[in-house]
This record gives sequence, C-alpha cells and structure tokens, in this order.
Amino acid sequence: MSTINPSAYSAYSSYLRDTQSKINLIKTQLNTGNKIISAADQSTITNLSSNASAYTAVTQSIGGAQSVITSAQKGLTSIGDLLRQMQALANQATNPSLSNLDAINLNNRFQKLVTDIGKIATTASVNGSNLLSGTAGVNVKTGIDNTPASRTHIQPVNIYGMITMGALGGIKLESIADANSALSSIASAIATVNNGQISLKTSAKQLSAKANAINGITTSSQSQLASLQNLDKPALQSQLQMLNNNLAVYTLLSKLG
Repeated sequence: MSTINPSAYSAYSSYLRDTQSKINLIKTQLNTGNKIISAADQSTITNLSSNASAYTAVTQSIGGAQSVITSAQKGLTSIGDLLRQMQALANQATNPSLSNLDAINLNNRFQKLVTDIGKIATTASVNGSNLLSGTAGVNVKTGIDNTPASRTHIQPVNIYGMITMGALGGIKLESIADANSALSSIASAIATVNNGQISLKTSAKQLSAKANAINGITTSSQSQLASLQNLDKPALQSQLQMLNNNLAVYTLLSKLG
C-alpha cells in the first residue's frame, strides 16, 4: 500500500482549490452574462469613460465652430456678389454724361447694397458666434488637457466693421470723385472677402483634421472599453474546458500522492 506524500498532497490540494475557484468564477459569468471586472480594469474603464466624455465635448465644440465657419463662408459668397454689383454701379457713376436723376438713382441702389451687406454680416451668427461682425473671432476647444494647445482660434472677417469704420464706411456715389473713390474702396473690400474665404477654408480644414484625429482616438477607446466590459463567451468556455481538464488531472494526482 502506497503512502501519500504530505507535501505533494498539500500542493495538489492547493491547485484543486485554486482551479475550482477559477471554474466557479467563469461559471458565474457565463450564467449571469455579466463580466467580473478586476479593480485594475475598473480603473482603466473609469479613465477611458472620462476621456470619452471629454472628447464628446470637444467633438461638439468643433462641430459648432464648423457651423459658424460655414455660415460665414456663405455670407462672404453673397457679400462678394453684392460688392461686384456695387462695383458695376460705381463704374456707371464715373460717366460724366449722367443726368442728376440717374446719378441719384445709382446712389440709392448703391446704398441699398451697402445696407444688404451689413444685414448679411450681422445675421451670419450661429448660437451667438459670428465671424463677420466683430473682432472676437471664435475660440474652439480642440483638446482635453485644458492647455493653450487644446484650443484653436478662428480669426474673424469683420465685414460689419468694414462698413461702419473701414473701406466701405461712408461710401457713396454723389459725384464722379466719389465713384472713383468708391471703386478703390470696393476693390479693397473684395480683397478682404477673398482673403477671408481663404482663411476660413484653412480653418475649416484644420478643424476637420482635428475632428478626424479625435474620432480615431474615440473609436480606439470604445474598442478597448468593449474588450474590458463585454463578456467573451467563446473565450470563457474554452478557458473553462481547459480548467476542467486541469481539475481532473490534479484530482487524480492528489489521490496518487
């Protein structure tokens, strides 16, 4: 009759308890459908979830800014068309053979266009932000670390200021001299509009690039969260089979001692 080795018996008994504990843990997860998450994984999940919320806010900030830029771009396109109409009227006003009545009518039409430009500039606002009226521009949250690098400033194209105090301020067609002066001012205004379109297009591209980068980070985080939180039944079932096999071996070895 064989004698059981106390040391071996103790070791196998320990293996048995450990293996059975792991089996019970897996069965619990498979039966409930809920993954048991370790403290370390829970900490990672908390951090990932917090970052996900922060990136959602950034995405919304960028989306809002893109809407403001789009509104400004549409406004500048319309303003460019009106400026070219003003340019045509100013050219007509340089004709010395114009009657006084024709000159007055040209100036009235001209002033109406100036007013229309002002209306477009002041109504290009989206949720209180307007790139065509004022000098503030738009500050956009494009990162989550709250450093200066996590914010992007969109420069304004202050059309309203150009009307009230700039190139188009006091512009009129009451004389040939006024018309020639107006042509110079309109050319300056058209250049401002064209440069503004270029600047806004550049800003829109920069924001799109940042948005795409954030989407990539968000997708990666969501995938990592899913792997930490979701139950992988095939993997657990495979692990359970392996543990059951180990349990059978340890049981046999513990009896053999």
